[in-house]
Order: sequence, then structure tokens, then C-alpha cells
Amino acid sequence: MKTPTLIQMKKDPILLDPTQLENRILARRYAKHHGPYALTDGWEKDLDKIFPGCINLPYEQSEEVYGSLTPFDKEILHRICTWLEPKIIVEFGTYLGHSTKLLAESSPPETQVITVDLPEGYNLEKLPCSTDIPFAEVAQDKCGIAYQNSLAKDKIIQVRMDATTPEFERHLEEILNGEEIDLALVDAAHDYETTKYIFELAHRYTREGGVIFSDDYNKLVTHQGVTLHFLEKAIKEGYCFYFFSFRNEPEKTRSILFLNVPGAIKGKQEKEAA
Repeated sequence: MKTPTLIQMKKDPILLDPTQLENRILARRYAKHHGPYALTDGWEKDLDKIFPGCINLPYEQSEEVYGSLTPFDKEILHRICTWLEPKIIVEFGTYLGHSTKLLAESSPPETQVITVDLPEGYNLEKLPCSTDIPFAEVAQDKCGIAYQNSLAKDKIIQVRMDATTPEFERHLEEILNGEEIDLALVDAAHDYETTKYIFELAHRYTREGGVIFSDDYNKLVTHQGVTLHFLEKAIKEGYCFYFFSFRNEPEKTRSILFLNVPGAIKGKQEKEAA
């Protein structure tokens, strides 16, 4: 008798109405507000409403690495990744590979982690945002070194291409082979145009119920383009985003989340209803 194949059920996050946030002052102010929506006091309960049970998952705090996600953002990414149990993860911006390692080690054994960074020999003067150049210089020779000794290394597919080119999109389609992205991490260039292009690229290939996690939101000294992009998406197109904000610790977190679930794009919903 043939043993039936077990089909893994996908987990979908739950869209949280901003008027139901734990911070009741903000919740009232968000009654007529386009977002992005801040998770502040009581963020643990808010996150647990979106990803039920994620806050109880075990996690060991990591040290800060300059140029990588903050320790808090790594914790959030770990909790989301572990909860979501993604089959396909795509990371835009490998850099040293610390977040790549985290994604590989926080996901099921059969997960594929596709991570992309600029090709070796790339003319870095072409980068639109000069604050990206020092990090891109380091990544030229040290791209992905942080995950080389990881036991989960075999899950990682390293791609060295410009993610804003048609050639990369074709290559991504070949790797995906008809599958969709469950979790995307966007932490590449930080100018407006590149942020917009990569977010929309990730969104096109992310499954319904998938998550896009982006870094460097609300970092106005050097990364205005990132913030402008997400504000514009929220205001003009009705995208629902959540970000973490701590008044007394502004550098603690820079992450912003998009849940690709029904109702997450208000503008699209209104057009379909018309």
C-alpha cells in the first residue's frame, strides 16, 4: 500500500487593524490614517496577533554587527521566519551574510535561501546612493563570509547579479521554477528608485500569505529613499505596512513589514469593488 504524501500547510499571517494596536493612543489616531503603522508599547502582543504564537518561540540574542540588521531586527526576522516555515526565501542584499545565515538556520531543512548581491567587479560609482558604496566595497571581496561555516550552508544559493536587471529576473524565475516566495528580505541599495524596483520585484513573486521584511525604514539621515518609497506606497496606493518604533531607542530597529494577504492593499481593494 502506497504511503500518502504529507502536504505541508502554509501558514498565513493575520492583518492587524491599526485601531486594534496595544498602544491605545496610537490606535485612536490611526482610525483615519494611511500608515505605515508603528508597533510601539505592547509590540510583543501586536506581533503575536499577526503571527500567533511567534513571541513564545525561543531565541538567543546576537551581538550587533555594523552594516547588518540590528539585534532587535534579527530577533523579529528569526521569529517571523521560524513561525512562517518558508519553503522559499529570497534575500536582496547579502553583504557579509549574517542575515543569510540567520534565515538558513531559522527555516526548515528543505528551505531554499536565495541571496543576491552585486557581481564582482561591478562599477560601484554607478550606485545612486553614495552611502551604499562603502558597504558594497566590502561585499565585493567578503560577500557571504558569515554563513560559510554554517551547518545550513547547503540551503543557500548565492547569486552575484544586479537585481535591477531583466537578466536577474529571468534567472530568479529559473531558480523558482514555478514556485513562489514565502519570505523576502529587502536590504540592498537605499535610494528611492532601487528600493521601489526591488520591493515591487519581490512582491510580484511573493505568494499570497507571504511576507516582505525590509530594513532601514525611518532612517532619515542617510536612507531617505527607503522611507519615501514606503510612505508613497501607503499614501498613494493604500499599502498596509507595520514598522517598529521606540521613542527612547530610535536606533534599536529599522524594520518594516508587508503582509501579502487579502486587504493589505486598500487601493487595490477599492478598485476591485468599483
